[in-house]
Amino acid sequence: MTFGCSNNISKLNPEMMKLWIQILNAVPGSKIILKFAEAADQKVKNYYYKKFEELGLKDAREKVALLGWLPHNKHIEMYNYVDIALDTYPYNGTTTTCQALLMGVPVITLTGKHHASRVGLDILSRLDMQFFSAQSPEEYVQKAVALASKPEAIAKIRASIRQRLAASALCCYKLITSDIENEYRKMWRQWCGNQKNVQIRTTTNINKKPEIVIDDLTFTDIRTTEVKDISVGFHEDYIIKIEHGKHPWKLRTFAEEIEIIKHLNESGCVSCPKLVSEG
Repeated sequence: MTFGCSNNISKLNPEMMKLWIQILNAVPGSKIILKFAEAADQKVKNYYYKKFEELGLKDAREKVALLGWLPHNKHIEMYNYVDIALDTYPYNGTTTTCQALLMGVPVITLTGKHHASRVGLDILSRLDMQFFSAQSPEEYVQKAVALASKPEAIAKIRASIRQRLAASALCCYKLITSDIENEYRKMWRQWCGNQKNVQIRTTTNINKKPEIVIDDLTFTDIRTTEVKDISVGFHEDYIIKIEHGKHPWKLRTFAEEIEIIKHLNESGCVSCPKLVSEG
């Protein structure tokens, strides 16, 4: 039985190593593959072999394989030799967890109270595999040892994980994009609501755009322009230009805006809007 972890060296710590030692000692003939760039240095390897032995692992050089940096394709191929991936704590893996799952390798993670120690649970939950998340160090060891004793179950799990991942929200770019856009809208509305002279009116009607009220002037039909990070809104006498992330807003009359566009056109600005008609 081969366990594996390819998380950054900064995520390794003695407490995590102690849990891995417990797992290795409880599973006869098992070994663990640890991959991190610094392992290419023999002095670093010697340090970790010695550390494992100091923490209670006999024959560390036989039970622990330390791999240095690998090209991406070789890194991914490495998972073909791993039966169970062991996540780090208190800083879980993210990319490495997704890579393991992509290659059909189940991941045992230890969950804490903060974001960094809950990423593993979040990823596994998206695949409806949260049962691989442990709530305590003892449970982490128990889950790893129990799974290692069931090679037939591991084979079935490996055959389905990639399909689970592909069908999950993690791989649905439209859903992810929509969620991000909704959060941006919430942030913008919250910011507007904190301004003394600005109100934003929302509606449950998805076909109706929000309205912005500034100094009792209502701007409707808020729309994003082709120019990055800029939106515009319209009023009977004014036009508002919202430069996201820069100035809160710029309020001009239509006449003022037309004069600015004229000036920009005359100066040969190639990326500026072209004045077609003043009507």
